[in-house]
Amino acid sequence: MDITLDKALPNDLQMERLIIGHILMQGSIDMQVDPEIFYLESHRRILACMEALQKQGRTCDLPTVFSALRDKDELEGAGGRRISQIGRAHV
Repeated sequence: MDITLDKALPNDLQMERLIIGHILMQGSIDMQVDPEIFYLESHRRILACMEALQKQGRTCDLPTVFSALRDKDELEGAGGRRISQIGRAHV
């Protein structure tokens, strides 16, 4: 059975930005977050990249996440250079 929703699911884009910004400032994921709960695909891609970096023992700071997304050719799908604005949202 296929269900189509006429309205968008509940979301809080500012909260998504704050979570990503917090992780970028801390340099690691220190909370339980499932990328699939994020509304924006770009936010899901960023968080999935951060999880992969952390599993590799690498830091989740802005330069590392930016480079990892670029290297995987996912930078534009993750918002491109706007990622740096997300990092500043936490400050």
